[in-house]
Amino acid sequence: MLYCVRSSITVEKVQKRLDQRVTINSSRVVGVSPGYRTTTVDTVVTSATYEELLLIVLDDEGKLLAWEWTDQVEAIETAALALVDDLADGKWLNARSKMSLNLQQDLAPADLQRKWTKLDKVLGGSSRIKDALIASQGGYQQLMPVAVEFGNTTDNLFVIFDNRGQIISVDIHRDFV
Repeated sequence: MLYCVRSSITVEKVQKRLDQRVTINSSRVVGVSPGYRTTTVDTVVTSATYEELLLIVLDDEGKLLAWEWTDQVEAIETAALALVDDLADGKWLNARSKMSLNLQQDLAPADLQRKWTKLDKVLGGSSRIKDALIASQGGYQQLMPVAVEFGNTTDNLFVIFDNRGQIISVDIHRDFV
């Protein structure tokens, strides 16, 4: 499973992504919380213009499972559209990084790629993302359908947020599991 993700990542792609961020001047670990099968690391990353909290989750071998910039919570419409844009562009790791840590742990990049690729193939290829709208807001969960025009039809991908604006689920039909 990990092979298809690794085979699509190059040093150049990683460097391009790093070049998009402001240069990091320093970082420090402020907490380490070992768990049953994972370890959560709280860090602070500092640049000339900001200081951000970065939460990192490692597996029991010390490999990166997930990460989250904890100070970046976008409006849910923007977050839902950005997630689906990344899926449509095949940016599996970037799409996954927009999800809550629990969802990242449950959904490997290869699983996300397989589900989206199958959905895309069955519905005729994604052509464009139309819009996102709030179906349910406030309360514990918020539902955001994102209309995607595929070659054969327009379908909605349901992105579910928690009350803090984090993506906790992406409803890809069971046929594509």
